[in-house]
Order: sequence, then structure tokens, then C-alpha cells
Amino acid sequence: MCVSGMENAIFLVLMKPAFKKYLLLLLLASAGLAVFHVAPPSLKTLQLLPSQDLSAIAAFSDNTASGHSVIHLLTQDSLISTQIVLDTSSGRDVWAGFGWKLSDANWSFIDTVFLDIRCVGCSEVQLKLLTYDPDVSKRDDFSTYRQLVKEIPVSGNWQRIALPAEHFYVPEWWYQQHKVDKSLDSKHLESVARFDIQPSSQAPRGTSINLEVRSLTMVGSSPRNAAILLGYLFLLMLFVLGTNPHRRKPQ
Repeated sequence: MCVSGMENAIFLVLMKPAFKKYLLLLLLASAGLAVFHVAPPSLKTLQLLPSQDLSAIAAFSDNTASGHSVIHLLTQDSLISTQIVLDTSSGRDVWAGFGWKLSDANWSFIDTVFLDIRCVGCSEVQLKLLTYDPDVSKRDDFSTYRQLVKEIPVSGNWQRIALPAEHFYVPEWWYQQHKVDKSLDSKHLESVARFDIQPSSQAPRGTSINLEVRSLTMVGSSPRNAAILLGYLFLLMLFVLGTNPHRRKPQ
């Protein structure tokens, strides 16, 4: 075919309505992807404190395991204040703290935990998540839930702490106690049952510890932008299918 013939063939293709339609759709799809790329990320926020509903907050201690630690809990809409004295018994674990019952909340979107906290009487507290592991956990027994913990330094002055969610880890003893292979390391943040705060194992025993929290917020990426993009591309695909001249018509 001569050059002029090829040019005529290309021109005829370019002039076909179907080609123009698909070119327009390609441009629209490219524009949607470009907007998704440059759009600011959509953030999702979950605030546990301040809160008008404090009914989910409760204190806990080793009293349920024959321990003698003591905790006094005072809750307000913008402040949780506790006075804790840990059991002085030697040779055993002791604990006392407070937490939120969350009814299997989905925290898989969370990137960062923001916390305003201060503590007089100890220099380190432990944050703990209990998550439901369908292979190990029993619904009515929190002791079987997967434990994710992270120790953070604290002081007598108010601190604003930003803790990446990836810093929570499953302690070695949990794998051993429940005979779970360490390769099964999913954190199951899609099903969080509790969020607890307590003095760490390094805290002094037999002396008063005053632990206060005035803000607790979780922030992460929302899938909203991606959902909008997928919906936009899906509509374009439906338009292409609906206007395809070669689509077989019902008899």
C-alpha cells in the first residue's frame, strides 16, 4: 500500500464515530486517574476522648487474679484521671489501668494514635489493644484475644504523643501461651475489642501513680477517594458496554 493510501486509511479510522467515542472515554479515564493522584488524601478520624459518652470506659486490675493492686478512676468528658497503687507481691505480675470496650471496632484504617497524657509516679506506660483472632480467640474470653502492646515514655508534664499503629507488637509470651506459630502475625485490627492504658511492668510498686489522659484520637486513610475513582471508572465501563454497536441484541 502506498503512503497516501495508508494516510487515507488512518484518516478514515480517525473519523469513525466509534474511534472518537473511545478516545474521549480514554481521556476521561486518564483525567480521573490524574485527579485521584493529585487529590489530597482523605482522612478518617476516630475520637475516644474527649467524649460525651464515657460508658465504655472501665478500670481493671489484678484483683481478678488474686492480686491486690488498687485503682481509683475519675472520668469526665475531657479528662480521665486515675490514682494507682500496684501490688507489692514479689514473684508475680501485677497490673491496674483503664480502657475502652469497643465491640469489635474496625481499626484497619488507622495509621497513627494521638494521645495527650501525663503521669506522676512512673516514667513508662503501656498501651494495649485486644483484637479478635478467629483462629485462637473465644468470644466470651478476653484472655484468648490477640494482644498488641507498645510501651511509651511519660512524664509529669502533659505530652502530645503520636504513635504509628505499626509500632504495636504481639509479645513473645502470647505466642507461647496460646501455642501460636509466630509466622501467623496478622494483628487483626479489623476487630478491636479493647484499648487499654496502664503503667508498664517497669512501674514502681507500693507507691502512688497518678495517670491522666485528656485526649485520645486515631487517624488513618479513608478509602473514600479510591471508592469514588472506582465508581467513576465503573460508570465509564457501563457506558462503553451500553453503546457498543457490536453488542448482540436480544432476539
